[in-house]
Amino acid sequence: MRQAPALAFNVREVSAANLDELLRLEVASGQQQLVAPVARSLAQVAYEPAGRPLALYDGDTAAGLLLLYDARQDADRPVSQLIVWRLLVDARQQRRGIGRAAMSWVVEEARRLGVASVGLSHVERPGHAGPFYAGLGYVYTGEVDDGERVMRLDLAS
Repeated sequence: MRQAPALAFNVREVSAANLDELLRLEVASGQQQLVAPVARSLAQVAYEPAGRPLALYDGDTAAGLLLLYDARQDADRPVSQLIVWRLLVDARQQRRGIGRAAMSWVVEEARRLGVASVGLSHVERPGHAGPFYAGLGYVYTGEVDDGERVMRLDLAS
């Protein structure tokens, strides 16, 4: 059995140079009701000052999109938390460890920023990512935000 090449995971800022290749990314058909498309995601983050769009790569191949939200900048409810607003891994790149690598990178970024926790939420539909996040140590808070179940990973100092 042929083994897949090792993952050369890296994160880059979204820019004019990589925009076209990012716009071609799509999740698997069964996930489309769970994750907004790249164009919509980038449009949303463009109008959110606390948002940060990042491109996920395997070497030089665009593999996904990550939107982060620095909740310390929230005008209504500032909290020491980095929120994973959106995680999208291209259908052709799934099951290779990119999502896990991205979430590990997020935790390190949160520590670098000095926030107390990483938060995220997901819709409660078949195929949702809750079990994936739980396997990484995220726990449900009991909160529901805009119909999505909220999870959090507290970072030890």
